[in-house]
Amino acid sequence: MQNLFTIARIKAEAASNQITSVEISAQRLMLQRNGSPILMDGSRYPRLAKTKPADKLNEALEMLQNF
Repeated sequence: MQNLFTIARIKAEAASNQITSVEISAQRLMLQRNGSPILMDGSRYPRLAKTKPADKLNEALEMLQNF
């Protein structure tokens, strides 16, 4: 249940930053704004350090809050 609340917070945070798509694939946080990817240093997606699903969600939320 906690993961669902975290996902809802991720969606709300993304919307407030005008991010239209959020996807976690392996250790990559793939963000898009208006169909264009948001890349770090212009060449790669942000990387997540955590490996457990709940920890990944919390890390993604923290990244979006500091966006």
